[in-house]
Amino acid sequence: MGDNPDEVRITLRMQKEQHETVVEEAKTNKRSLNAEIQVLIEDGLKYRQGEKSPKQSRHAEASPVAA
Repeated sequence: MGDNPDEVRITLRMQKEQHETVVEEAKTNKRSLNAEIQVLIEDGLKYRQGEKSPKQSRHAEASPVAA
């Protein structure tokens, strides 16, 4: 695994039920769990900043990666 200077590695804690939901969303969207979490965070930030249509984000065509 290479080091990307533009990325930060974190540990994330969440409720088990929430994790299961995100895992299912990742499978549905053919993304890795990490990629799905990134999309959810980006869409949530866009929504908070006033872009009310996060579903139109560039991640709709994210490349598939196994979870």
